[in-house]
Amino acid sequence: MDDESKVEVKIATPSVVKEPSTPKASSATKKRASEDETSAMLEKIFGSRTRAKLLRMFFESTDRQFFTREITRVIGEQVNSVRRELQNLENLGAIKKEVFDKKTYYTVDKSFAFYRPFVTLFATKVGAERKETADERWLRLTTPVAEHLQAVVLVDRLPGDSGVDLLLIGTETSSKKLGSWVEYLERATCKPIHYAILPKADYFFRRSVRDDFLDEIFAANYRTVYDPQSIVASTEKRGRQNV
Repeated sequence: MDDESKVEVKIATPSVVKEPSTPKASSATKKRASEDETSAMLEKIFGSRTRAKLLRMFFESTDRQFFTREITRVIGEQVNSVRRELQNLENLGAIKKEVFDKKTYYTVDKSFAFYRPFVTLFATKVGAERKETADERWLRLTTPVAEHLQAVVLVDRLPGDSGVDLLLIGTETSSKKLGSWVEYLERATCKPIHYAILPKADYFFRRSVRDDFLDEIFAANYRTVYDPQSIVASTEKRGRQNV
């Protein structure tokens, strides 16, 4: 057989079909999966998904106060189920409630017999629950009266000294509302609070004429804990310039 009669035979090599690679789960996805597994386990332990979510929310943030609508939004459960389980937890002594301005606030009752075991169970590790800062606490406490309140000055009085503990600068019509709010603070802190309420215009006038009452406050050891519009800060600056 000569060269011209040779037939070139090509054998087709089957192409290798690659299996689609499975994308690696992100850390966020893994975290969600872990949380879902934990929630499922807690639901089995406590017999109610809503109750398990509530306990986890409260005992991961033992210093926070929550109101009903916020709780419903945070845990994503029906309001009737949330209210029923809140009542159950209150009856057990795990949480307590306060009513202010027609809103009911719930927080962990630290006198609860199983407080430490529950913190251990729900915190990342024993003693690891995050403590809110002083600024965060005051921002939370002032939220219910934010539309009526302009500034809060905290005065560090020595025991037995005369004077006020809080100077509240509010709107022209906020005295009654802020007075009720201070009563709420007294219940929350379990101690009496001596306070004074001044409308913003009155505060500016008294500062401009070097009012003795305000001069005494600002000569003491004080801290401005709420001042979103820099009302106190602006008068402090002018006061330093006039010295």
